[in-house]
Parts: sequence; structure tokens; C-alpha cells
Amino acid sequence: MNLVLAGINYKTAPVSIRESIAFRDDDLPKAFELIRTFSEIRESAILSTCNRTEIYAVTNSLEMSDVIPEYLARYHEIPSKSFLPHLYTKEGLDAARHLFVVTSGLDSLVVGENQILSQVKQFFRRAQEAKSLGTILHRLFQCAILAGKRIRHETTLGENPGSVGEAAVELAKQIFGELKEKAVLVLGAGKMGRLILEALTSAGVSSPMVASRTFEKAKEVAEELHGIPYSLDDLDQPLQKSDIIITATNAATPVLKRARLEGLMRERRFSPLFIIDIGVPRDVEATAGQLENLFLYNIDDLKQIVSKSNESLQKEMVKAEEILDEELLKFQTWKDSLQVIPIIKALTFRMEEFKSKETEKVFQKFPNLSEQEREAIENLAHSLINKILHRPLVQLKTFADHPLGIEYLEVTRTLFGLGEKND
Repeated sequence: MNLVLAGINYKTAPVSIRESIAFRDDDLPKAFELIRTFSEIRESAILSTCNRTEIYAVTNSLEMSDVIPEYLARYHEIPSKSFLPHLYTKEGLDAARHLFVVTSGLDSLVVGENQILSQVKQFFRRAQEAKSLGTILHRLFQCAILAGKRIRHETTLGENPGSVGEAAVELAKQIFGELKEKAVLVLGAGKMGRLILEALTSAGVSSPMVASRTFEKAKEVAEELHGIPYSLDDLDQPLQKSDIIITATNAATPVLKRARLEGLMRERRFSPLFIIDIGVPRDVEATAGQLENLFLYNIDDLKQIVSKSNESLQKEMVKAEEILDEELLKFQTWKDSLQVIPIIKALTFRMEEFKSKETEKVFQKFPNLSEQEREAIENLAHSLINKILHRPLVQLKTFADHPLGIEYLEVTRTLFGLGEKND
């Protein structure tokens, strides 16, 4: 069984490409249903956030260069050539290490952010619910989550971590300076929406407006964070009042279309409107940025802001890498041990075959043996086999930790003819 990974992220693809192969939470049952139709894929897990979409798989072969892109193209109904130039693939330990790095927040736009750990847990649960995980991916995600927890507890990366939402507010501060007198509307009342509202409150914004699909959800968040609630279906008034709009709705299609914003700008007599769209897929139609006095930013515009804060974390990142390598070695040792178990079983079975055949020959040659004599012969044969196998079995169990373990296992397989028909 081979571990493989294929995906895109904010380093390899712009948001226009990332959104084209993103998976929303509601998509996952259908997504796993399709992936099960690919016979080459034995286990699978999907990880899809605003900054990445990755497919982890255990396959019959490492020749997976076409299978996962074909799956992505079929599910999203787009030509694979549209995202192939941005796709990265990894195999074996490299694929495992990548998930560890991602889960630890070391590969995030905002290094050390806590959201990615909870997101990995969420997608792990979704894969479990879909029964798409087998022994290897189940253990891989458990080990990656443990590594992420250790890094957050044993380094300062988990102390006062930033988030994409906070970076969006920081961008607004760079544009306007003080935000105290600005009217700010947040579209989305999920986890990211909450983080944005908390950052706005810290920045001095009083009574930020928040809108959700349901007014009840917006009201719940607004009461907690001292905001003003609205429904996404009733945005005319807050849109008119806003100086800044920050969107994070997790909607499948844009909630603010160009035509609507064009009419809004006329009604506002083209007073400046700044929109920061951190949704993937995007919440605002991209061409709206062409409108006069409407300044549209997306999640990729946050890179320069967070890169400065990431520079100060270099020492802690080194510590985190050391923890990551420790946990990765544990996973690799466990995975290597999976190759030892079948050989141990095969060797034990082969010796039992020999014992049975040879004792049967003795019984046929001496048919008048008593039951007590037969039992004594069988016990002797059993004892000899156990004594002969004891040291080889002990050594085999240590091969998982040995640098040449795989080679030793192959030698054992060849010496004893394991996997061949026994004469």
C-alpha cells in the first residue's frame, strides 16, 4: 500500500484556481461517494480550507499522476488542465510529513494559526463518517493531530496566534489608519466571522454589523460581540451605511454580485467602499473590483501583511520542526512495522506446515503409536519449532526501526520462500 498526496495551496495557486476545486462541508458525502468509484484508491481523506485543497490517499500503485487530477476534474466538472500547473504531488514519508506541517500551522498563511488544527480534525471526522479511512490514513491523521497539539503546547507558536480574519482587519487598518469612526459590515457569522468581529472590537470599532444566512445566528453572535445583526437576505441598509465590508460566508456562489454593487455605488453617489473578501470560493464577484471607487481585495492580498509577522517566529519554527520530526519518526516506525507483521505470520505458518507434514510422516511410518506417544512427538516438534523461530522472530520485530529494515525483510522472505508455494 502506498501513501500519496495531491493538492494546491496559496503558495502554488491564486484564489481563482483554489476556489475552482474547493470542497464545502456539504459537498463531502457526494465527494467521497465519487472517490470510492476509483478502484486504485483504497483509502482517502479530503482537506479543503480557504488556503488549500488536498487529497490524501492510500493506493495500489504510486502511479497516481492521473487518477487524483481526474477525480478532481470529474467532481468539479472542470478541465484538469485548468489546475494541473498548480498541482503538487508527494509520496510516502514526504506526503505524511506534509500533513504534519499543515496540521502544525507551519504551512499556514498565518504561521501558528489555531484554525487549521480544528479544520484538520473536522475533515478527519468527515472521512471517518464516510468510512473512507483505513489503517494507514486513520493513524496518519491521529499522529498529525498529536504533533499539532504538541507544537502548540511546547512552543510559543500557539500563544496569541494570528488568523486570516485578523490579517483582514490589519489590512483595513493599513488603509484607513484608525477604524474607530468607520462603519464595518461582516458577512458571515461562523468561526472566521467571529474572529473578524473580535479583531474589529480590539481595533476600536464600536457596534460592527454582522450578517448571516439566518437572522437568529447573526443575532447570537452580535449579542456576544456587541454587534448589530442582519440577515444576508436583508442587506440594503447595512450596505448603504458601510465604509468597509469583510466577507467570510463559506457560500458556494458569490453573495455580492457586480450588478448589485453597481446599483449600490450609484445610490451611495460613488462614495468609497472597501471590500475585503476572504471567502474561498469568493463571496464577491471578481469584476466588481472594476467599479468606480469600489476597492476590492481578496485573501491573496493578505500575504504581504502576514509575512512580516511570520519573520519573528523563525526560532520557534525551528523548535516546532524538531517536534514534528519526532512524531513523524513514530509514524514511520509504526508504518514500517506493518510490513513485518505479514512476514512474521507467513514464517510462522510455514514452520507450522513443516511440523504438520513431518509429524504426519512419522505417524504413517509407525501406525501403532499410542495416543500418549503421538502427543509426545507433537510436543517435541512444537518445542523445536518454537526454539528455532524465537530469535528470528525477535530480530524481525526490530527491523521496523533499522535503517536497512526493508532490505532485511526481503532477504528473510527470499531465504524462507515466503509467498511461494510450499513443496
